[in-house]
Amino acid sequence: FDPTPVDESLLRVIAYCTIVTPNEVEVRRLTGNNEVVDGAKRLLDYGAESVIVKMGERGGFYINREERFFFPSFNVNPVDTTGAGDTFNGSLASALFLGMNIRDAIKYASAASAISVTRKGAATSSPLKEEIINFLEEKGEKVNY
Repeated sequence: FDPTPVDESLLRVIAYCTIVTPNEVEVRRLTGNNEVVDGAKRLLDYGAESVIVKMGERGGFYINREERFFFPSFNVNPVDTTGAGDTFNGSLASALFLGMNIRDAIKYASAASAISVTRKGAATSSPLKEEIINFLEEKGEKVNY
C-alpha cells in the first residue's frame, strides 16, 4: 500500500494493509509527525502490520511490532528519479513473493530502485531480476531467495 496521493481517508484503509510504504512527506501528511520513526509508529497504531518509509538517497526505515531498522541506499549517479518509489514497491512485492525475508526483500527493492534512477523514464527504467542480482553482486551484496 503506497498512500499517494495523500488523503486522510486512507488512514481507515491502513488497518487492512500488510505493508505500508510511504515516503517521508506522505508520513508527515498522514500522521502530522515530522519525525520518520514517530510517524511510522503512528501508522502501526492505525493497524498496519509493517511500515517502510522511503527516504530516497538516504535509504529508508522499516518497523513492525517486533523490530525496526534503518537501511541504506545504494550509491549511484541518478539521471531521473521518476518511478523510483514504484520500482521499489513492485520489486519489494516480487522479492516477498519469491520467499525472501524482509531484510533481503528491502535490499533487493533498494537495488532495483537504485538501478531505475540511473535511467530515464518510469516503466522503462524498471530493471529485470537478473539486472538486480548482478547489481547486488557488483556491490558485494547478496540476497537469499
